[in-house]
Amino acid sequence: CVSRPEGLRGFTLFETMLAVALLALLAGGLFALVQGSIQATTELHQKENRERELMWVVELCQRAFRTLPANASLQSQVHEEDGRSFPEIVFGESPQAFSWGEAAAFPGAAILAVRPQIGGLVNISLLRRENAIRLGLGSSKEAESSQGLVLVSDLQKVEWRFYDQRMGAWMEGWREIASHPSLVELTLTPAGNATPIRSVFWLPPLRKN
Repeated sequence: CVSRPEGLRGFTLFETMLAVALLALLAGGLFALVQGSIQATTELHQKENRERELMWVVELCQRAFRTLPANASLQSQVHEEDGRSFPEIVFGESPQAFSWGEAAAFPGAAILAVRPQIGGLVNISLLRRENAIRLGLGSSKEAESSQGLVLVSDLQKVEWRFYDQRMGAWMEGWREIASHPSLVELTLTPAGNATPIRSVFWLPPLRKN
């Protein structure tokens, strides 16, 4: 025990060092608590933004399929790049497909395409075919415009399926020009998320003039 001379009311060196050590411990704990809270809040905001981004794409697809003109054509095809195959859907005779706001109608075909990213992930992009060619003919890579709009990125996998009401079965692709699938299924698997997001869209029946 360190004794203090009579008449002196100051702190000893030991007491001062002990107080400084306690303050340092308290400050360190408070900093770690604040840092952890900020990190958790940031991760929560990032997760919420990511969910909103995915739901926006789902809602955009839902509106595009639901408002598809009765005489519009729809087909699926495969885009080959770097030895990999990526699905895409081509909307023909549908000038308002995937337009929003005051955007003018586009006379060509709209392509909802899956494209590769660096690192093995993929994105969903909206491409425009400047000069519409008959679906199923030619190369989409040659026909589409050079610029595309990325709707959502950093996806592990994107899958499309099409329900054929006549056969009562889901199909991996849709090549029928004379009919629409009654339902279209989209499955999104975000990067780092083992739980896919599955959505089913209804389409109006095809009606040729």
